[in-house]
Amino acid sequence: MKVKTKFALVTAGILFLFALLFLVANTAFILHETLLVRRYELRIVARRIDEIFNSADKTTIGKKRALVLEGVKFAAKKGNLKFAAFNLKGDPLVFSDDYQEEVLRERNYPTKLGSSKNTEQWKSWNKWDTDIYYTGEYCYVKLNDTQNIEIEDDIILFFLVSLPVIAVLAVIGGGLLGAAATRQIGRVEKAAAEIAGGNLAYRVPTSSSNDEMAVMERDLNRMFAELESSFSRIMEFSSDLAHELRTPLTVMTGELEVALRETRSEEEYQRVLAKTMEEVAFLRRLVDDMLILVKPNLAYAKENFETIDLSELLSASIDALDLLADSKGVKTHSRIPKEMKIHGNPSLVRMLLYNLLHNSIKYSGENGEVEISLTGDSDTTTLSIKDNGPGIPEEERLNVFKRFYRMKIAKDNGSSGTGLGLAIVKKVCEVHEAEITLESSDEGSTFTVVFKLH
Repeated sequence: MKVKTKFALVTAGILFLFALLFLVANTAFILHETLLVRRYELRIVARRIDEIFNSADKTTIGKKRALVLEGVKFAAKKGNLKFAAFNLKGDPLVFSDDYQEEVLRERNYPTKLGSSKNTEQWKSWNKWDTDIYYTGEYCYVKLNDTQNIEIEDDIILFFLVSLPVIAVLAVIGGGLLGAAATRQIGRVEKAAAEIAGGNLAYRVPTSSSNDEMAVMERDLNRMFAELESSFSRIMEFSSDLAHELRTPLTVMTGELEVALRETRSEEEYQRVLAKTMEEVAFLRRLVDDMLILVKPNLAYAKENFETIDLSELLSASIDALDLLADSKGVKTHSRIPKEMKIHGNPSLVRMLLYNLLHNSIKYSGENGEVEISLTGDSDTTTLSIKDNGPGIPEEERLNVFKRFYRMKIAKDNGSSGTGLGLAIVKKVCEVHEAEITLESSDEGSTFTVVFKLH
C-alpha cells in the first residue's frame, strides 16, 4: 500500500472518529435540552392545574375538570401526556383515562409547598419517560410524559452529508500529508541509492524543521559520515598493510628464487632459510599486532579485567629490555613505588609497557638515558617514560600513533619495525579509558599515561 493511500485512510479514520464524537455529543446535547424544556413546560402545566382547583373560586368542580382537560390538550404531545390531580386529602379530582390505578396511588410528592420533583427513565434509544410530582396550594398534581425525541434527522444528515465531506477531506488531507512525507522519504531513498552505488560523500538534503523526519535525516547524515570515514580508514589500512607485506614477501621470494636457481652449499641454504625465517617472524609479529588493532574495543570486555600490580609488571618489562638497553649503552632510571594497582587486561597492559619502553630505548641513541616513574593518588595512576633522544618533530607528533607510521629518523637510520608499536599503545589506552600524552623537544620525548582507578 502506498504512503499516500495510508495517509488518506488514516486521515479519514481520524476525521470519521471526530465526526462520530461530534454526533454523540450533539445527540446528548439535544436530549438534555429537550428534556430540560419539557420539564419546564410540565411544571407550568402542574401550577396551572393547581390554580384551576382554587378553593376560593366558586366554579363547579365539573367545570374545573373541563378546564383542566381542555388545557391539557395544548400541553400534550402526540397523546403521550398522562395527568392526575388529588385534593389535599388525597381524593382524586381529575385524571386521564389511560392512567393505571396503581400509578395513580403512588405518592412521591415534595413536602415543600409550591415545589416539584421530577424523574426521567430511558425507554429506548430516542424515547424518554418523565414524571413530575407537584405539591400545590390547593392540590397535588402528577404528570407523566413519554416523549419521542426527534434525532433521526441529525443521524441521517450525518451519514448523508458528513461522510461524503469526510471522504473529500481525507483525499485532500491525505494527499497533502502523503506528498510531504513522500518527498522526505524520496530524499532518503535517493541518498541510500547513492551510498549503495559507492558515492559515500552524498548526504540527504535537510530542512530547518525539527520534526521526526528532519531529525532522522540528520541522524542518517551522521551515520553516512561515519560510514564514509570508516571506509576511508579501511582503504587506508588496506593500502598500508599491503605496502608492509610487500617488502618481506619480496625478500623471501628473491632469496628462494636465487637458492633454487642452481645447487648451493649447505651454508648457503642455511643462510636463505635463516633469512626466510627472519621475514616469517616479522610477518607473524605483524599479524599478531594487527589482530590487536582490528578488534573493536568492545571485544576486550571489562568483565574480563582484573586487578593488576602495575609496579611489578613495569619492573618485569624493564628487566626484559635490559639486554637491548645494554647493547645500545642506554641507562634506565626508575622510580617505582610498590603495589601500584590498576584494573585492566594484563596482556594488553604488558604490550603497552613493552612498546613504550622499547620505543624510548630505541630512539635514545648511544649512551642515552631513560627515566621511568610511577605515581598515583586516590583517583589515578600515572606512568611517565622520558628519554633524552633527538625528540620528535612537531609536524610528526600527531602521526606517531597512526598505524604503520614510521618517523623520518627511523627510516633514515634503517631501523626495523612495523610502525604499529605506538598504535597498539593508543589502542590499549582506549580499551582501558586511559589518557596518553606526548611532550617532545630537542632534549627528548616524554610519554605520559594516566589510568583512572574508577
